[in-house]
Amino acid sequence: MNRIIAFASFLICISAQLFAQNYTGSPVPPRLVVVISVDQMRNDYLERFDAYFGEGGFQRLKRQGIRFSNAKYHYVPTYTGPGHACISTGTFPMYNGIVANDWHERGLGKSVYCVEDQSVRTIGSTTTAGLMSPKNLWTSTLGDELKMAYPNAKNTAVAIKDRSAILLSGHHSDGVYWLDPANGHFISSSFYVDALPQWVHAFNQSKQKEVGLNQAWELDKKLQGLKHLDRQEEELPLPAEVDPIFPHNNSKSSSELGYQRLKYLPAGNTLTVEFALEMLRQEHLGLDDTPDLLNISFSQPDILGHQFGIRSLEIADTYIKLDQELAKLFGYLDQYIGAEHWVVVLTADHGAAENPLRANANRIPGGVIEGGIKEKLIQSVPEAAPFIEDVLNLNVYLKEDCPAELKVKLRSVMRALPGILDVYEFDQLYSMLSLNHGPGMVAKGVHHSRSGDLIGIPKPGYMEGLRLGKGTTHGSPFVYDSHVPLLIYGGMFKPHIFVQEVGIEDIAPTLSQLLGIPAPNGSVGSILPIFKGR
Repeated sequence: MNRIIAFASFLICISAQLFAQNYTGSPVPPRLVVVISVDQMRNDYLERFDAYFGEGGFQRLKRQGIRFSNAKYHYVPTYTGPGHACISTGTFPMYNGIVANDWHERGLGKSVYCVEDQSVRTIGSTTTAGLMSPKNLWTSTLGDELKMAYPNAKNTAVAIKDRSAILLSGHHSDGVYWLDPANGHFISSSFYVDALPQWVHAFNQSKQKEVGLNQAWELDKKLQGLKHLDRQEEELPLPAEVDPIFPHNNSKSSSELGYQRLKYLPAGNTLTVEFALEMLRQEHLGLDDTPDLLNISFSQPDILGHQFGIRSLEIADTYIKLDQELAKLFGYLDQYIGAEHWVVVLTADHGAAENPLRANANRIPGGVIEGGIKEKLIQSVPEAAPFIEDVLNLNVYLKEDCPAELKVKLRSVMRALPGILDVYEFDQLYSMLSLNHGPGMVAKGVHHSRSGDLIGIPKPGYMEGLRLGKGTTHGSPFVYDSHVPLLIYGGMFKPHIFVQEVGIEDIAPTLSQLLGIPAPNGSVGSILPIFKGR
């Protein structure tokens, strides 16, 4: 027994010494940590649009920061809700509970939205857009742990999408705001506040939201030489527009969509940055030695990407303009806080797939998984009809008393559907948790109370929910959806590129180490080697 204890102690000492060689610690935490999620940003966009970027935005992070060029999500589904929850909690849906954007809640017997909460009130608007909270998130976040360690610290978030802001910030926040598209106001929930701060009221009453709303969206001059590539077969026009081409200035679109239009235009990113800058000033973020957290999610690239796909001039132009917004944000942080006092992490909640029309035109397999899966299952196995509760996100929810033989039949029918790679039974998944691909990713992304009894995975290049087969979407375990940027920048770090694979679940525990606080309580991630060489 003594030999075992001695050997264990030896291993602990050796591990500690090896760890110490790569990690020197952070004696003084930064005054401000900025976590940025660019919704639907593929990792290859950093190379594809590199020539169009200026010096102060993406290039500053790439050249002066630490880049993890092989950062991936290790679970499916790769959706917005789970992605933002993984960034903030350092763990997988199986632990934090955010298994999709929407799921069938077995205890309620109905479909629920990941941040919906009928027990709260909208703050800042008369609409229902604020009936949201993090009540469905089971774990703490980076911001929650910061507030526990430093009660005077500020934990804030802003996004166009409610789920992005809420799931980045968490439960204990000093301000979580998202856009109400009915009026263009940033709003919140009574879960967080009883009334909007005066500065938010003032911002909402200003003309900021009008900037770019009624103006034509013109193609950047850097892309004018590619104008002949406008109007691709796989592109959908903006809502209320006729053609998917520049300039996007349809007056009918502005009058019909109103502030909804901000979700599709680069002006939505401009508005997000302007609000973030006002929050910096009004909440006095980063001005003392107590660290603060600012979470920013740029939602527009995803909403636009679903319409136009990954190869469009609209996406290229969006990233050129977003690069300019990032440069403005970083430049302001230098002046307001001091370049040595802030750290930024930039990543994405998921990637996006190649449109199947374009893939097929290049002789690459791909396609659309047609809807009506529930009806197809019932048609093939009619005796199973009374036992099927719901079909959502390729998850088949069955009643508890569904006979085993019917489950086998349903799985067999679903596996034979066009575009389906495989179908897993929930109960078989836990034996596959150690795998970082395929069924292991499925296992990390499910929970028995919120996931189906049968879980389908598409073939590479196949996807659900494409209207007319155009635009793009995401959600699969494959590299086009799971591989995203991960850039970390701060005056305390030396530039470096790491090519070994890391997980997005590593972000929260790494920032926790940087801030000198406990990692979120469900965290399973590792500390990234950002301290090496300091």
